[in-house]
Amino acid sequence: MLSLAGSSKTAGYGGPKRSKRKQSIERSSAEPGFADENIAAPPTKKKRVTAPKLYVPKARSGGYAILLALLSNLPDQYQHILAPAPSHLSVDQITEFEDDQEDGLIIALQSAQLTKQEIINAGRPHSDTDFEKSEKGGHYTAWSSMKTLIGKALISTRGNPARYWLTKEGWTSGLAVRRAAGTLGQAVVSLSVQCTKDVP
Repeated sequence: MLSLAGSSKTAGYGGPKRSKRKQSIERSSAEPGFADENIAAPPTKKKRVTAPKLYVPKARSGGYAILLALLSNLPDQYQHILAPAPSHLSVDQITEFEDDQEDGLIIALQSAQLTKQEIINAGRPHSDTDFEKSEKGGHYTAWSSMKTLIGKALISTRGNPARYWLTKEGWTSGLAVRRAAGTLGQAVVSLSVQCTKDVP
């Protein structure tokens, strides 16, 4: 007859004996914040940092005309991109040169302020939309774009009556607009020349 004591020990065995390390991992893995040094953590994805995209208004729009009007009020040296530092300068001298350029640009921008009427007078030839009269059934005029330009920090304003001037970002956008205006002008001239040639 089999011993009940022996049978009881066998029934409670439950399989092969687990190592102390395995038992420790099983207990620890159930605890919050568990991280075994031998288990590789999944690689973390690096977030890509991108510079904000420069806002450039559509050709012949109100914003396009406003930027051109303010840009045209700047001294000639700021009507185009700034010249690079001379190559013979040291790193410190290049930094100083660029700082002086930027300071000069900021002063020029703040000094080239225009009133609403001055902007309208200078911008009217560059816009297909009227600055003062909205189309029938609407409220939009070319001047309505000023709110967008201020909201995108391209133009600053102050005073009463208000005066307006380009920020550094607005100056950069204005230069892009001017390049686009030059390209558009060349395309119109080319088309005119082609049409003239086609006339018998």
